[in-house]
Amino acid sequence: MSTPGNYIRPGYEIGIDSHDPEVVDRVLDGCDIREFFWVNYLYQIQPSLADERARSDEIRNQATADCLRGLGHDLPEGATWADILPVLQGLDLSAQEKCRGAAY
Repeated sequence: MSTPGNYIRPGYEIGIDSHDPEVVDRVLDGCDIREFFWVNYLYQIQPSLADERARSDEIRNQATADCLRGLGHDLPEGATWADILPVLQGLDLSAQEKCRGAAY
């Protein structure tokens, strides 16, 4: 299934020749156990999702950096999480929550 960000969310369908609920449950559980790891792994490493995460991280970093600048902290343009984290850690909890919340 494609999403607006053009990455694929994994999903699958299965056909079973039995109407016995216990048989159906066992088959489905077996498929879930065998497939979950690999489907999830492939979902996590697909390039389009990695690109989407990078864009999302950039937006959150910018919003958090802007919030910190508004509190009087000096951060470089294009601040990375490595620049932002030490500043956040030096703030009291309410300021941390305010700036982390600015990103969402």
